[in-house]
Amino acid sequence: MYNKKLRSCAIIILILFTITPLAVGHAIPPTKIHLLNNDNQNQRYEVFYYNVDIFMISKLYESIEIDGFHETNSGKGHDEKITLEDANKFLTLGILIIWDDKDTKEFVFNGGWIHTKLEIFDYDGWMSGQSESIRLKMLGHCDKIIKTVYR
Repeated sequence: MYNKKLRSCAIIILILFTITPLAVGHAIPPTKIHLLNNDNQNQRYEVFYYNVDIFMISKLYESIEIDGFHETNSGKGHDEKITLEDANKFLTLGILIIWDDKDTKEFVFNGGWIHTKLEIFDYDGWMSGQSESIRLKMLGHCDKIIKTVYR
């Protein structure tokens, strides 16, 4: 009896150790980073991506501001600017991929980053789920993405 419990606990711990890096996400170093504040306690930086495609299924971002077609509609359309701010949620399931013709820029399993604001400019593509109660789904092309990380 004791050996079965010990074996099941060991298997659960092993599974948690193997799944945890997947939940955190994998980021490929960006080409351009700007430090905005050198203060150690309130450090933030911006990462710029130009002429990239985005695929997102996420419930991490609750504050969504849209200037364009998707402000009131779902489906395929064009937006001048989309601003997404996180809701400080942990352990959300989703996926976020940012890529260009050459390689993958970002690949994250939890659908985004905590303490981060995403600004997407000149977005052409499909979007659904702009309300807070359902997951935001995006697939399209954009001219510029600015990821601002607050630590």
